[in-house]
Amino acid sequence: MRPRIVFAYRYASPGGPVTQLLARLELFASHFDVRMLFEWDLGGVSLFPPDIVTVAPSFQSQVDAIAELKPDVFVVIDSGWREPWIRAGSPGKLVMEVHTTTANLTFLDELRAAQRIDLFICASKYLASLLAERGLGDIAPIAVVPNTLRSGWVEKADPWDAPAPILLWIGRLEPHKGVRRFIALCDALDEQNVLPMLIGGTNDTDEEVMDTVERLYGSPRKQRPIWLTKVPHDRMRRIYASAAASGGMLVMTSDNENFPNTVVEAAMMGCPVVAPSVGGIPELLPRQALFPQGDDDAARALISRALADDAFRTSIADGARAIIEPLVRPEDALPAYLAALERAL
Repeated sequence: MRPRIVFAYRYASPGGPVTQLLARLELFASHFDVRMLFEWDLGGVSLFPPDIVTVAPSFQSQVDAIAELKPDVFVVIDSGWREPWIRAGSPGKLVMEVHTTTANLTFLDELRAAQRIDLFICASKYLASLLAERGLGDIAPIAVVPNTLRSGWVEKADPWDAPAPILLWIGRLEPHKGVRRFIALCDALDEQNVLPMLIGGTNDTDEEVMDTVERLYGSPRKQRPIWLTKVPHDRMRRIYASAAASGGMLVMTSDNENFPNTVVEAAMMGCPVVAPSVGGIPELLPRQALFPQGDDDAARALISRALADDAFRTSIADGARAIIEPLVRPEDALPAYLAALERAL
């Protein structure tokens, strides 16, 4: 009988951790009976087979769900779920996966006095070092297991014929993701005839959405921006391919990142990426593709160079893929996770 591994996260929303959980469901099934727990559904539950997911919005329903599932390994992604696990009798090994970034790490301070955590898992060396600096290595071992991609996800996609180089931005409209900075960069680069393309906003506040509308569409541009609030994950392949074929790129403007899936996906689809040198991003991109975090002049100069210099744009795309591909091979995902779990057994 396969051991049961249960992944518990706050919400099921397309993208982010749910993308990783879908990959693990596919790649871990040969070894584990994989199940998912969410506090609430934001459109992601339907992506899973119906017998895999339990939605448990209340504390007692979480306790009951954990007790019924009887996990051999219980994996909490970021915050929450630990107290219901304890109340359910602490079944199996408790693994804390940390994916969030510095601004949201305050919950980890509570874990210094935590009962029986068996293992911490991070996707980046950056975040593992941050946990160690906070003394969490005294509670449990810290392992680095990079994110992965589903088998076949990087198959070629046919790009559409864009009228101008696409500057692609993906994420929630929260301030720390830097959507305002991205739009300001597009404003500054409009003379180079760029096509801003923004993906995100499905689960953001009305205030954030309206502010983005005003900034993105409030002034005349050479190219009318494209804004898609929600894109099925498999359709993202064509978007990355189209950005690359147009002579454009993915632009990151976050205040911090751990192991951003968008960078991984773009690079594996041959789409150049420019990003701030912050958090775990430098582990994924060549130095030439990075600019100092918060330095808008440097970001604008880097994007401008990539737009104008085909050889440079190709070099940063090839350099990123050479770094990322060995980290995210689907066939390595299960062995890497099992090797980490061995430290907790």
